[in-house]
Amino acid sequence: MMLTTSRLFAICSQALLFVALLGHAGSSYSATRDELNQSFIERSASIYQSQAKKIPSHLQNLPDIRSVEKKVRGLINDDNPLLAVLTIAANISVIEQNIDEPFVVDLTWFLYQQNAKAVADKIYYTAKSEADDIALSRITFQLAKYYFLRGDWNKTLLTLRIVDINAALTSDEIDYSNLMKGISLQRLRKHRKSVKFYDAIEPNSPYYTIALLNKAVAYLRQEWWTDAQIELQKAIKHEEANKNDQFADRLYLTLGFSQIQFEFYRDARETFRSISIEGPYTNRALLGIGISAMHQGDFVGALNAFNILINKGIDAPSVHESHLLSPFVYEKLKQNRVASAKYSEAIAYFQRLSSELGSQITQLNQNRVLELAQTQIHQNTQLIPSEAQFSSIEFPAEPLKNIARIQAMKQLPLSAKEQQQLDALLNQYLAFTVGEISAQLDDKQNIFNSYLSQSRFGLAKLYDENK
Repeated sequence: MMLTTSRLFAICSQALLFVALLGHAGSSYSATRDELNQSFIERSASIYQSQAKKIPSHLQNLPDIRSVEKKVRGLINDDNPLLAVLTIAANISVIEQNIDEPFVVDLTWFLYQQNAKAVADKIYYTAKSEADDIALSRITFQLAKYYFLRGDWNKTLLTLRIVDINAALTSDEIDYSNLMKGISLQRLRKHRKSVKFYDAIEPNSPYYTIALLNKAVAYLRQEWWTDAQIELQKAIKHEEANKNDQFADRLYLTLGFSQIQFEFYRDARETFRSISIEGPYTNRALLGIGISAMHQGDFVGALNAFNILINKGIDAPSVHESHLLSPFVYEKLKQNRVASAKYSEAIAYFQRLSSELGSQITQLNQNRVLELAQTQIHQNTQLIPSEAQFSSIEFPAEPLKNIARIQAMKQLPLSAKEQQQLDALLNQYLAFTVGEISAQLDDKQNIFNSYLSQSRFGLAKLYDENK
């Protein structure tokens, strides 16, 4: 049999992985990416220092921290982050003299968001020697968030250890720190240890249902199905009470695929039907309905779900998998002639997708990366990762943002040496990012080729059986 039960479970597991919050909190960087980022931090630090002396005079030598706050906030509102960073660098002495001011915490977080780590670290080290305990903890908390969003789980945990959480942070920040600890531990495969941090988050917290979802994932990793179901049902009830339909759909999807994983097919089918007809999780829900129906022996119901997906004609994993599953269902219905035709259609479909993707790989170049960089720089860094959209390719956001930052720096009145150094760094980033995106496209093409091979095998098997 071409599509085995283990293959179906593999599809389910992939869907479950897409749903989990842990899948979007950032990936651990490769050594090359980390080295490039360190080069960016060092090179930009030198440029911030030299260019801070060249910004307009009304932004230099500001008399007090309120003046700094007014100017910096204005530049941020005007979407001029580079000049805002330079203004902070030009007035660093005023900031250091007012290290206990609440606004300094905001400044520090802004700098970390801009990856102006050298300037932010200068404030951090001043705080370590001169700030009171509250200010130091709040500034250190910003550094922990920086590491977390970069996927540096060990540094996140180490940095949070030196934060006086209960004394320095608001209730929401305390909950967020617990969320960071839990996610970091799960990323380090310490699922059991993560649970106590999720348990510390109360129902009135904006992070409560995210904590329940992650706790459920931790239980599923340990195959504690009953505990996972309790947490997911609790989260669903909470989100529906708060009219947050999209997150409720996300929870239903996680619950549904976990029910398939543990062979509760009828329950899974009902769970998937609770998901909104139009939303980011609709396609995966339809796939789940189809897989559940197959396991129940309701092949007509399975075909209905798969055909809805096929007719959408969009580039989405659920649609691709439906092209592969549909002929298999016709086999189960003993409609071998139709199954043969459907396998032939699937072969043509995956050949076309593989060919189109091959063209994209061929056309990918540094100019395309520069275009992508300009779209990324205007996307704000979110404390909680955004909803998974199941896009085929996740572009490497931080390298693209650094590319855009380098391009912005190149517009400054730099020396010939500085221009040369930035050009060299930009070329390194472009080569790296082209390679990273190409690798993702290659992975996707390998999936299409695998589906193509399975479709050919299915057709050949039918041909042999009908001899």
